[in-house]
Amino acid sequence: MNEITKWITKHIGTLFSLLGVIATIYFSLFHIPEYLQEMKNEKVRNVHIDLVQSTQEVAYNDSIELDYKGIETLIKSKELKNEIQYPYSVNQLLSLVQESFMEQKFLPLEERQGLFQKLESIKEKSEPALPNDNEGVRLSKTFSWVAALIGLIGSLVSLFGLWAAIKDKSELLKKEKEEKNKQIEKTVKNYHEFEKTIFNILQDSKSEFSFIDTVRKNDLGYDFIVENSKKSLLGEIKYYTHGHRLKTAFLEHFYHLCQLNGKSGILILNKEVSEKESELLQKFNTRSDIKIHAIVFRERNQLIEEINKIMSTTHNNA
Repeated sequence: MNEITKWITKHIGTLFSLLGVIATIYFSLFHIPEYLQEMKNEKVRNVHIDLVQSTQEVAYNDSIELDYKGIETLIKSKELKNEIQYPYSVNQLLSLVQESFMEQKFLPLEERQGLFQKLESIKEKSEPALPNDNEGVRLSKTFSWVAALIGLIGSLVSLFGLWAAIKDKSELLKKEKEEKNKQIEKTVKNYHEFEKTIFNILQDSKSEFSFIDTVRKNDLGYDFIVENSKKSLLGEIKYYTHGHRLKTAFLEHFYHLCQLNGKSGILILNKEVSEKESELLQKFNTRSDIKIHAIVFRERNQLIEEINKIMSTTHNNA
């Protein structure tokens, strides 16, 4: 569960981006065409109400001549103005107006019948209606699908961008991991070379002091012992990279080994100790006669000289 939480926290930005793309695709395919169609239907409804009312007014007014061409022209003008395809023919519109007149109970029945017959006579004189090819409907549908297609293309572009970003991030993480592994391998290699160099120098210095390699013979928790007739020291070799230095836990462990063996210790390092590390060593060295000495290796003679100096200036148990 903890691993899942960590993964979600790490990739939460990517997840939200993916959800955004999915939502964009969904709205592009379904809600945008539906919304556009609803807008078109609303326009058609408003035009239809306006046409019915206008036809009623003209039909009711005897001073204005009402004919088929006039109604047809009115419909065309409404279509052009509102950019729609009116779904009813002239005759169908007249039939709907007739129905509307017949439902208006406040008009006397004879007057309603007269208006009905007036509209019926216009229908009888009308020209045969040409088949409606629904060009406007097709254009409207085409526009809706074009809008949906544009939204889909935009979503796919976003999805591709997201995929590219994930891929780039994955490659970057892979590259960082490879570089980190290379750095670790380099550090391990440098440590072994450093350790080998120190061992070779100590082994070749038998005229100065004796050397016991405890790593290869019997791992006792420290790397070697150097001793002469006056002094015996436990030794530890440490190779540090940037950001990795002496820690309190390691010094506690090494100091404990020195106490168990009744010997002081030396640390052979590849880098100078910091001020903080020097204070830490001094803190341990005030506990008893057991001391921990730090030597920064530079070259062979310097190392031998510093070891001899430590062994000659301290007592056998320090």
